[in-house]
Amino acid sequence: MGFTSVLVVGAGPTGLTLACALRAAGAGVRVVDAAPGPATGVHALTERLADLGVAVEWGLRVTEVVPGKDIVLVRAGAEVLRAGWVAGCDGAHGTVRAAVRRPDYRCGRVLLAGSAAHGRGGAGIGDAENLGWKLAAVVLGRAAEQLLETYEAERRLAARPRRLLTGPGPVSYRRGPLAGSRSGGVLGRAGDRVPDLACHRADGTPTRLHEELGGRWALLSAFANQSPMIRPWLGESVTDLRWPRTELALIRPDGHLAWHGRRLEGLRRWLTRVLGRVVAPAPILGR
Repeated sequence: MGFTSVLVVGAGPTGLTLACALRAAGAGVRVVDAAPGPATGVHALTERLADLGVAVEWGLRVTEVVPGKDIVLVRAGAEVLRAGWVAGCDGAHGTVRAAVRRPDYRCGRVLLAGSAAHGRGGAGIGDAENLGWKLAAVVLGRAAEQLLETYEAERRLAARPRRLLTGPGPVSYRRGPLAGSRSGGVLGRAGDRVPDLACHRADGTPTRLHEELGGRWALLSAFANQSPMIRPWLGESVTDLRWPRTELALIRPDGHLAWHGRRLEGLRRWLTRVLGRVVAPAPILGR
């Protein structure tokens, strides 16, 4: 039986976005879908995933999912797969949702995204972006499993009436469990969506913030090479960016403001609260 760190079931926009986020962060991932090939409109995502070294396995239908304490067994076609985690992105009537027998975001090592989680169309990409960096951190040993509890908490905020989401972007998690400080800054409050800022790489090359994310964290500071101070928590998945402000700002891989302030020690305390104490990263297992 083959093993993969994360098995993504469903290669629509939600599943492909999640798989790209996981793989960009360095997590092992495998993607299966019962369809014979990609639907219209997802070719760019399949190509990006291929560039990250993962090919979708088309025509492989999942017929059984057996969650366990430490592993999930999945029957796909004639093969039985072993996965550390399973992400069901196969729709409201999919096999994964049926296996956990409840319309929720998580049941142990099985996670649901898109309509498989809540039956609503149009929210899947946001689910995938939110879940991707959190699941990658857990898989790579950079965060405790408790971080995954914030996935449902934050995404339920996204489903609330828009009048409650007062951040600068379409969705804000400022009322969520990771926001911490309620003080505002030039980028808004922790949890707000950050606009696509003009900034510079550490070598002085002009760039845009959103171009530098792509599954990575970004640390904005007035000086280059500040990230080594937080690499014990984030490893190589953080990019140093310069901007003309004295304030430090850490941007999550999903484009939301994680933390802002003037002292790295405050950032280190936030990382310890959210991700836990520094531990040795786990090896990448499987594909």
